[in-house]
Amino acid sequence: MTHSATRPCPDSIDPAELIGQVRPVGEPELRLMGISALTGAATSDGTSSGLGNDTDFALLNALRVWSDAVLVGAETARKENYFGVKVSEQQRREREAAGQQPVPPIVVVSRSLDFDTDTQLITDTAVAPVFTVPNAALDGGDIAARADAIRRAGGEILPVGGDSLAAVVGALRERGHARIVCEGGPSVNTQLVEQDLVDVFHYTISPLAVQPSAVRLFGESDETCERRFELEAVHCTSDSLLFCRYRSGRDSSPQRTR
Repeated sequence: MTHSATRPCPDSIDPAELIGQVRPVGEPELRLMGISALTGAATSDGTSSGLGNDTDFALLNALRVWSDAVLVGAETARKENYFGVKVSEQQRREREAAGQQPVPPIVVVSRSLDFDTDTQLITDTAVAPVFTVPNAALDGGDIAARADAIRRAGGEILPVGGDSLAAVVGALRERGHARIVCEGGPSVNTQLVEQDLVDVFHYTISPLAVQPSAVRLFGESDETCERRFELEAVHCTSDSLLFCRYRSGRDSSPQRTR
């Protein structure tokens, strides 16, 4: 484990240092990114952006550029007013040279497809956003009509063979999306952990004590599970944000490369 907390904390940190070592392009790796206040709240004034700083924002962007797909729950995409991933021309060239698509899509997990087609997720993006939905749900008239509306607006529908996150991740991997970064929300985070799909967890702790803390990083669950993660690195910025990187305990000695 590496850390910088015992030295004076810098104003900012290179996101590559926070990301650490990664598997080669084409090898499956799922990274979960989350931030919470000291009180456990996952939002401040309704969004997660109020908890972070420039380094946290840079880490989010760097993980998006690293990824083949950015996974997010429908409610989070709505509340955070998502738009498409922004990739510079140089980053596009680097991704293509490495064998990746020029720009990764935002992949929205939904069971109802109840989504505004005028959102900037569809209107402000270089590639079509992908909406996953259980294949069986498309038999319903309302959901099928919403799927058609999303397609007409420029989005893509990805039917999956079940309503589990494992089915969603499997469908993405079949499309060649080996590297996946997940940005929440609580229900999606909970299922990823329950189904043992997370390889690396980037957990940022804000120094803010936010009340009430109704929205939390992980949601309620009827399942019982215990997953062990190993602390791999800790860094801190001068404004007291703590950046922790945990790796799944089932992957304690992976073959990794930068």
